[in-house]
Amino acid sequence: MKRLLAIIGMGTVAFVAVAMAQEWEVFAVWLGRAPAPAMSEAVRSQAVGGAERAVEGWISMMRHLYGSGGDRRFSERAPASEAVLAATLFDIEYLARTHRRQVMDLIRLEKTGTLALSPKHARVATREYWVVHTLAPDGRELEPEKAVVAEAEYHVAEENRVWVVVATRRSR
Repeated sequence: MKRLLAIIGMGTVAFVAVAMAQEWEVFAVWLGRAPAPAMSEAVRSQAVGGAERAVEGWISMMRHLYGSGGDRRFSERAPASEAVLAATLFDIEYLARTHRRQVMDLIRLEKTGTLALSPKHARVATREYWVVHTLAPDGRELEPEKAVVAEAEYHVAEENRVWVVVATRRSR
């Protein structure tokens, strides 16, 4: 078991190192090793707009994914990276294994800050107000509905002229 954990740990370190090398201009800014690149107001505005639209699209798609129990037809159009989509589907599959499904209603979305890190990378911070219903597969309510306020941070990148969410961090 120790060897397996060591192999997984080394693989994770190698993966992160390669990812940081490939996207150094973004990681350098995040780590405080380089100043944010200078951008014209038009380029900054375009990056902010693309990033915010991608986050709004991902939140809408995530709501549909949870409500449908992970219907793959929704995932094909998701403005998110494979890693973000896989993490969400993993959570939905966990709910299914425990014979639950969550239907989430977004009541309000506040964008609390958007920062263009480069012309093709941005960070969007949000405060999301949700009402969550936990249902059995037959639609019967398993728990009383609950109100959730989630603080989230989305890292967004332009890939092949399309803005996608490449990483998320949520807190409740």
